[in-house]
Amino acid sequence: MKEKLNLIYQAKLDEISKIAKVLANSTRVQILYLLEQSELNVSELTDILNIEQSNFPINFNGLGIIN
Repeated sequence: MKEKLNLIYQAKLDEISKIAKVLANSTRVQILYLLEQSELNVSELTDILNIEQSNFPINFNGLGIIN
């Protein structure tokens, strides 16, 4: 008899999808790495990454994903 296979429940699937979207962008990965080392605000991150704030790859609502 085959073992019953389970699917990921929807809330967990949504959470995993959000994380995957963050990791799909190399600048976002760089931001995560920087934030792992130190608390930085958006201005500090844009200075370190040498990007304009208008090109910041995470909207302010998206920062909650990182926290």
